[in-house]
Amino acid sequence: MKIIGALCDERRRDYTTMQSYIKSTADQGGTHLYMIDDNPDEWVQGVADECQAHGLQLILGLTANPAVDKDEWKLRAGIRITKDIAMGTRRGEWSGTRNTAIQHICYEESFGFRWHCPMIVGSLIDDFGKRNGAILDRIGQRPVMCLCAYVVSGYLFRDLNVPHQGFRSDKLQKDGHRKKYSQLSDRNLNDIFGVTITKWKQYIEPRNVWTGAGGQEGLEAGTMAYAEALGFKGIVISLPFDLSKAKRFKPDMTEPVGYPERCGFDYDIRPAIEQIKGLA
Repeated sequence: MKIIGALCDERRRDYTTMQSYIKSTADQGGTHLYMIDDNPDEWVQGVADECQAHGLQLILGLTANPAVDKDEWKLRAGIRITKDIAMGTRRGEWSGTRNTAIQHICYEESFGFRWHCPMIVGSLIDDFGKRNGAILDRIGQRPVMCLCAYVVSGYLFRDLNVPHQGFRSDKLQKDGHRKKYSQLSDRNLNDIFGVTITKWKQYIEPRNVWTGAGGQEGLEAGTMAYAEALGFKGIVISLPFDLSKAKRFKPDMTEPVGYPERCGFDYDIRPAIEQIKGLA
């Protein structure tokens, strides 16, 4: 499985730290470094040079609409540094329809870069369940990086050790309720989208889709093993990471009797809670 080391933010790090991250990614078999930065300048060029020195290719994440003059400048500046551009519709992310994908492919052809689509997990599972793969079919074999796709793996395999399926403990909404980690939290993915282990693999495997790992916590929970079993082409891991601590196993691909009613809920204790409610 191919590996991308990811710096998914725009904070400028000291160069010594960047060098150590790049070297570590290369030493652990990484192929690319993915960095979101909407100001492609000499600092980003230095990162690209350091990547090249270690045999890595830089993928630059940009939020750009080439129809806007300042965005066209930003895109052209990025292309001078690397031809691999993860152009999104908002910071570090892409969402949209088949027509949005066609528009981005036209930009790719007009400006001469290689488009890596940073698709959000809501768009990916919606394309699976409601569009019959129309968006990914149009994108073709261009790389699609869905950084939260590991959440679907946690749901399918009923594994709550896979992080970020439910609600955040550190952030609240204005009404006082905890914020969801993703668009999938607290939803019945099988009922809404028809997702199953077998169907998800059939959708993912023929295509060039990369999943996130959920950071080091996700690696140690087994997200890489799930990604390999489901047919993802690679995995994007936030830096720094240590692959020696990744959980290695062969997931059981047998279809279960049923799937969880809510993504991120404690699947094991739900029946007991319902029983208690019935006795109350």
